[in-house]
Amino acid sequence: METPGRGRSDRLNRLVPLLYDDDFELYVQAGPVVVLFTATQSPICQAFEPTFQSMAAEFTGQVRFFMVDVDRAPEVVKSQDVDLAPTVVYYNSLARWCTHGISPKDELRTQVVRLLLGKLKLPDAHDNAV
Repeated sequence: METPGRGRSDRLNRLVPLLYDDDFELYVQAGPVVVLFTATQSPICQAFEPTFQSMAAEFTGQVRFFMVDVDRAPEVVKSQDVDLAPTVVYYNSLARWCTHGISPKDELRTQVVRLLLGKLKLPDAHDNAV
């Protein structure tokens, strides 16, 4: 499977490629996958991206990481019921799970490990099932 992005000059590191409306389903259907829904104009999103990219580096070969710019992929945002950026969505063959806002690196790591083990946590007051 090719890496998405189609040669576009994006500000994002190639370690975490951008997905668009026309290729999102292709890349998330074969989990485990973690997707950061981000907004170019959001300082909070920009501040969180290095943490997300470091997790991608840490879990290379185990979990695939992607980003979706909410302004460039409106159909994906709608189909995934994302209404806030940043939002991290975890996908495996059985479930989708999301967290809103930024998470500390250790919490993000814990969620990725749970994704790998097939043990995503149950919803609480700060997180929402997708």
